[in-house]
Amino acid sequence: MPRFWILVCLLLVAVSGAAGAQANLPTNYDMGNPTLTTIYVSTQGDDSRDGATPEQALRTISAAWERIPRAQELQTGYRIAILPGSYTEAETPNYWESRYGTFNAPIILEAVNGPETVFLPSVNIFDTRYLYLLNITIQTGGDAFHCERCDHLLIRGSRFTGSEPESYNTQETVKINQSQYVYVENTEIAGAWDNAVDLVAVQYGHFLNNRIHNAGDWCMYLKGGSAYFLVAQNEFYDCGAGGFTAGQGTGLQYMQPPWIQYEAYDIAVVNNLIHDSAGAGLGVQGGYGILMAWNQMYRVGERSHLLEVGYGQRSCDGQEGEPGRERCAEYLASGGWGNTLVPDGTNFARIPNRHVYILNNVIFNPTGYRSAYQHLTVFPAYADSNGNLPGPIQADDDLVMAGNLIWNGEAGMPLGIEASPDFPAGCQEGHPTCSMNQILSANQINVAGAFAPLNASLPVFTWEPPVPASVVGSAFGTPLTEADISALVKQAAVESVVAAEPTPAIEPTVVAVAPTAPAMVIPAGVVPVLPAGPLTVVTLGDSLTEGAQDELERGGYPGRLLPMLNAVRPGSSLLNLGRSGWNSDALISGDQGLPGQLEQAVAALSQATQQGQPALALVWIGSNDLFYLYEFGNPDAAGEQADLDHYAANLDVILGALSKTGAQVMIALLDDQALRPVVLRGEAFPGISPEEAAQMSGQVRRYNAVIVEKSTAYGALLVDFFNTGIFTGVETLSDDGNHPNAAGYDQISQIWYSVIQSMF
Repeated sequence: MPRFWILVCLLLVAVSGAAGAQANLPTNYDMGNPTLTTIYVSTQGDDSRDGATPEQALRTISAAWERIPRAQELQTGYRIAILPGSYTEAETPNYWESRYGTFNAPIILEAVNGPETVFLPSVNIFDTRYLYLLNITIQTGGDAFHCERCDHLLIRGSRFTGSEPESYNTQETVKINQSQYVYVENTEIAGAWDNAVDLVAVQYGHFLNNRIHNAGDWCMYLKGGSAYFLVAQNEFYDCGAGGFTAGQGTGLQYMQPPWIQYEAYDIAVVNNLIHDSAGAGLGVQGGYGILMAWNQMYRVGERSHLLEVGYGQRSCDGQEGEPGRERCAEYLASGGWGNTLVPDGTNFARIPNRHVYILNNVIFNPTGYRSAYQHLTVFPAYADSNGNLPGPIQADDDLVMAGNLIWNGEAGMPLGIEASPDFPAGCQEGHPTCSMNQILSANQINVAGAFAPLNASLPVFTWEPPVPASVVGSAFGTPLTEADISALVKQAAVESVVAAEPTPAIEPTVVAVAPTAPAMVIPAGVVPVLPAGPLTVVTLGDSLTEGAQDELERGGYPGRLLPMLNAVRPGSSLLNLGRSGWNSDALISGDQGLPGQLEQAVAALSQATQQGQPALALVWIGSNDLFYLYEFGNPDAAGEQADLDHYAANLDVILGALSKTGAQVMIALLDDQALRPVVLRGEAFPGISPEEAAQMSGQVRRYNAVIVEKSTAYGALLVDFFNTGIFTGVETLSDDGNHPNAAGYDQISQIWYSVIQSMF
């Protein structure tokens, strides 16, 4: 039989009865309009100053922190406005402790010039309320960030990096414990031998739009009685034990009443991207009311399985007579689950699951990559029920798996719950919600052919509270609905190779793309002169601006450009707004719940120019406009002209708004994307035929003609990537054949810099 290439496009799920319903969508934490006293800090400052202006900045963050009243509720908020630079351990608090902000008077620690401008050592916080960290970068060889007994903690637009897992220097990049109301947004967290993110006994909050990766164990878990969290639209990758798990194992003494039974309560894990996880993509270990829906996974489970539903573990750490041991006994007396035994690998109590829903996820392992043993693991019932636990202990009590699309290994890959005396499992015959027949009929597992939409309904979830009703909440604050979830779902394109029998490898067809429009001619223009002083730079664009596939993780070309500018214009700052997958529409209006880049850029540039600072706006957009036009459409000449007119109108909006700020605008010409290896191989964009690749080559030239026209109209400088070999040369392109590698970004930053340098 032939080999089939199947493109599965998962669109927004059509939910019956949801039309017109008000979706309770997740939003970024609302900081309100607090009253603030600003204290500036600069590497050029002096702690004897008042810190009221940038010119009167303090030298150390420690001095600014000490000006915040300790151990008393604040009547005014404090904003520590940190100017660009790297701050050492001697210049930051050793222990950030006992500062009590409120909603109207919070404590804000902010890199005022944007992300990647302020670099701090490890941060260790205790007993602090309403603390907001904005645009902060922490780079350390040890644990990066720890917060204990924090209330209303916000981390936004930041990057926390530990060390490589193999070094065993960083146990957890981010550790938060015994805290409430924790919000982490648009932040990168990476580098630990254990977990990148470890939350223990933390209730209420969300993790939205983060990148969490490079850990030896799980990328992230919520455990120890953590509750009421939304985990949505994150990317988890490059971790050992797995991507994300609700629950795991905890010493009873670390938990917080009344959440002292299950490991995790009411966790919604929705619409995340999980990939390159050696273990399971998703797991539940001792969870109650766990929803895992509409997540996308690929290259997961190589050393084990794709999904796991197991037990949590509970013991009591510490020695006899220590306070922790007494606390375990106290919790057991009040109905907690566990024991008072020191863990030795055998004497732990097993924590069951109840009401776990795994729905409408896509799991795709490409040819040559498969899980080690089976698709999933569900633990069997366990008869021993010590430590107040009801017996028998079940991992599969009301476990529902439905609507999932799985492609993994050969057709005979075991599901993982096959009956065996040597390897017992849950979900056996007669189980009311997850027997073998039910799972096979309710999901599409290694099924070739046309796929039906993934639209399994959410079960009705009702609390039978294992905690007092007064504290029962929800990850959304109100019950989660299908409208909520479907409104979150991104469009996913999963390329699946279904081989009924082995066939010879298919070699890509190399297409000679003939130009259909004249080569670009860049007109010579008058080059302006930038005023003296530090530059404020804002970069706008797609993955080429965000820095995708930069194996050195230096932030693509913006991360390389800033040090070059600071060498000649000390104190310069750069705000990188680039977003992978965005086209010119998204740049203006935003996408996937994120604000548009244009509004943010205008605000940052206007602030700089109003203060008399020279400012630059660097625009590089259009690649995805072209890819989407031909990947998802089959345009004729009229369709191409309509697309060109739309792109031109978007450039009017973008360049018009940026030029009005008083900043100097620069705009990049696009390369001929039809010549990129990714298009020639027909891999990431299988919908683009050889004929359409030739069309796209002509459309690129028409796009560039519009760019030249608009640059003249708005006084923007041109930066040429059309006449370079960066996107065709092996030495400058990543393995995906689409994005630059580190050497490519080196060249790109030099090209941008050469044009900027002409204005000095």
